[in-house]
Parts: sequence; C-alpha cells; structure tokens
Amino acid sequence: MSHRLVVLSGPDCAKTFDFAPGRYTLGRSPACGIHIDDPDLEPHHVMLIWDPPHLSLESLGGVGVLEHRRLHFGRTECEIRERSNDEESWRGLHLHDPVSNRLEGSTSQVFHRRPRSVEPEVTRPVRSAILEKPAHVTAPAWGSVVTGIVTGIVVASLSRQWYFAMFSVVTGVGAIISWAFRALRTRRRTRRWREDLRIADERFAQECEHFAGELARRRRQAHPFLIDVREQIQNGGAWFWESRRLDTVAIGFGSRAITVTEGAPLLAFDDIPVLIDVTAGQVIGVHGRRAVEAVSALIVRMAAQVGSSDWRLVVLGEEISGWAPLRDLPHFRIFSDQLTSAEVRNPAKRHLVIVTTESSDMVRGSPVMAALDSGSATVVVATRSMNDLPAVCTTVVDADDEETDGVTLETLHVLCRAISGWRDPDDGNADLVRSTRFEDLFADTDRTIRGTHGASDELIAGMWAKNRGSGPRAKLGFNKSGVIE
Repeated sequence: MSHRLVVLSGPDCAKTFDFAPGRYTLGRSPACGIHIDDPDLEPHHVMLIWDPPHLSLESLGGVGVLEHRRLHFGRTECEIRERSNDEESWRGLHLHDPVSNRLEGSTSQVFHRRPRSVEPEVTRPVRSAILEKPAHVTAPAWGSVVTGIVTGIVVASLSRQWYFAMFSVVTGVGAIISWAFRALRTRRRTRRWREDLRIADERFAQECEHFAGELARRRRQAHPFLIDVREQIQNGGAWFWESRRLDTVAIGFGSRAITVTEGAPLLAFDDIPVLIDVTAGQVIGVHGRRAVEAVSALIVRMAAQVGSSDWRLVVLGEEISGWAPLRDLPHFRIFSDQLTSAEVRNPAKRHLVIVTTESSDMVRGSPVMAALDSGSATVVVATRSMNDLPAVCTTVVDADDEETDGVTLETLHVLCRAISGWRDPDDGNADLVRSTRFEDLFADTDRTIRGTHGASDELIAGMWAKNRGSGPRAKLGFNKSGVIE
C-alpha cells in the first residue's frame, strides 16, 4: 500500500504529495521535495525521513512537532495517509494535468444527491439524582449527662439508696452508647453516600466526555478538512452537495473547549472547525496578506457543500488571477464591474454570493447594498488591511491567523475543475453540450433517409423536407421546464 502526505489545514491546505519511503525536504522553497506555501516556514524547514511505519525529522533551520503520523510546522498541519487505487487513478487525471480532466466537447456528469441519513439525536447528559447527605448526629449534652450522674451518686450517698446511683450511671452510659451507635451508623451512611457520589460524578463525566466528543465528531463530519472535501468531490461522496442552503461554513480549524452543561468541566478538543455565518444578509470581511487564498478556500467549501441550483457566485472587479479558476465552478455567473439587477432578482436562485476586493462597492445606494437590503445576498470582501474593510461587516476573519485555511492558485484550479465535472440536476442554468458531431444529432433518424442522403448537406435538406420546413431538431439537454431542443 502506497502512502501520501496530505495538508490538512493551514494557508496551503488540500495539497497532496506522493510519500514513498525515503528522505524529503519540506519548506516553502519551490526547490523542496514537499513545497508548502506557508510564510511561517523556512525555505528549507525540515528533512522528513520516512521508513514505514517510522517517521523522523531533522531540522534544516526550522522546527516541527511530530505525533505519530501527524506533523505540525508553522501554521500547517499534515498527515500521512494510505492511498487507495481509486485515488491513484483520480490523481493521475486531476493533479498532473488538471486542465485536461475533460475531453473537448464532453459534458459534466449529473450528480444525484444521496438520501440524507439522519443520525439519532444525542441526549445531553443529566447528573443522576443522589440522596441527600446523611444528617450529622448531634452529640449529647455532656454537661447534662455528667450532672445527672453526679447528682445520682450524691443523692444515693446521702439517702443510702444506691439505686439512684446505679440508675443515673446506667442512664448516662446508655445515652453515650446510643450516641456512639448513631454516629457509627451515620458515618457508614456518609461513606456510602460519598462513594455513590463519586461513582455518579465519574459516570456523569464520562457521559459529558462522550456527548462532547460526539458533538465534535458531528461537527467535523459536517465540515471536514479541505483535503477530505477534495476526496468527496472526487468520489461524489455523501457529503458533496448534501445541504440545500448556505448557513455555516468552516473557515479553518483550531482547538476549542466545549462546555456540556453548567457544573460540568471544560473539555478541550483539537481539529474543531471554526465556523462563520454565510446566510443571506451577512458581510464577511477577510483581511491579510493571504486574503485571496482564504476567500478561495471559503468559496470552494461553499461550492462543494451546496449545489449550483441553490446559490450563484458573482465576482466584482477585474478578473484577479488568483480567482480566475472560479470560472470553472457551476455556481459562477460573471466577473463584472457592476452588479446587474437581473442577477439580484433571479427568482430561481435567490441566494447570491458576491465577492469583491473593493470597499467602495459597499456604499449606500450601490447595487451590492441593494442586494443586501433585499435579503438575497451574502457579501465577501477581501482586503489586505483590516482598516480597508467596510464598517458593515458582520464577521471579520484574519487570513493570516493560524486557524484560517487557504488554497494556492494551483490547488484552487484543481478543485474548481473537479467540481465542474459534476452537474446539479436541479440547476436550470446548467451548461449544455458545447459541441458535437452533426451526424450524432441524427443517430436515431430513419435509416431510409440516412441511406439516401450520405452527405451532411443532403441530410439537412432531407430532414428539412421531412419536418415540413421547420428544420432539424435535436435534444440538447434538460432544464426545469423539460427538454431543451
């Protein structure tokens, strides 16, 4: 079984490298065997020595953290995974030559969403009811006991009736014995109560840990690593286009503490998706040196999470080279200087995602603000400085933060072309066949006509006559209204 090194998170995530046994240099220099575009890495950061199943590191100017098959360098986290045969064939098609993953004139494949599997609801744990702590046994009034005994002895000595002394002593001793018995019994009850309390607390802590772990697992499943998103696109997985609306999308991954309920301890988990709200009406401001890469990762996640029938993408401004691959997405509509009213009022897909690098597009009265006011748009603004973001931002993301993912132009191109290989059957604006052989249009034509007219021009004339001057007709595709001819 061959292996690969995948980039789980960081500014250059979703990359994958062949990882056969041997020595590899890792760094941000293109000359490295494993080139990761992370500004926190040295040009030649570390040397990886892979002798399955053992992995070791040698510093070349940088440091890294190795935990079994997980590696952490700078803001990048990597993992060694086994490669299946399906991944080998897909990698050869998409990674080596991403431009040639479709033959000229071929169409994308219709992707039918799988039925959603509903997981059982996880019940929030409740601490078991514990009996109240046994009441403390009050000691007898020692002064009264001693006084009674002394009084009995004195009376007995004066009256020569020693029964008084015996009665007072027996009464006092009985009180002492009764108190000691009740104290011992209460102590045993208290000991059992504490043991029951300890067991209940341990059981409650285990239930809280299981509940928080299940929440973390479900969040990771709903928002996987971008490398796993890439595999979902490759295989047409159950997660791909599973959702029918944009609500929350992961912007990266980090460590989080989860509180299950009041009184429960905080539980820390790693690799928890950092989510942002992308519902209509939200303005997401992304700032930093790698703002374009962070927005690219965000748009790819949105395009893989929700199909093109439910939202559309418009990029305002000049066609930035870093966003040029977005043209391949089936959700993409236009690169434009201005937002047209036709795009805002599209009744088929009300949710419009607008990406821009200019805060000037957010002035009051602009088409972008009109789309926001109509409740049909989500705006993503990418700037280099936080001061350049508009004041109306509802969420601000630092693209240079260690918990923010990004993708390079090469990876973005691969991902967008992979998504373009699928077509949403509910999308009425899906691309039609761009070209085909003329003879293929008449593959089902009457054999007598095809036999009589060998050349294409004669076949056209024959079909024109047969259809009484209405011209040849062919089925080009389908939309929500039916067959397109």
